[in-house]
Amino acid sequence: TTTTAAAAAAAAAATAAATGTPFWHTLLPEGRPLRVNEGVAPPARAHAVVVGCGMTGLACARALALGLPAGSDPVVILDARGVA
Repeated sequence: TTTTAAAAAAAAAATAAATGTPFWHTLLPEGRPLRVNEGVAPPARAHAVVVGCGMTGLACARALALGLPAGSDPVVILDARGVA
């Protein structure tokens, strides 16, 4: 229900604020952080490179990737921790 979802979101926000964890990490199963491909070099060619894998970066990369024809070079996302 809406009340249950609001309560869950409020609890997740409180946990994020108390621990310094990004809000969306608190919503993942078992509190696991998002994983990136640490130590992996980006491909030699890319259609586009998006810097940052926050909500805006991921939305931008997704929109770019969905508009590409099959067989195009990939959209690469770079984050502070590596290639996402």
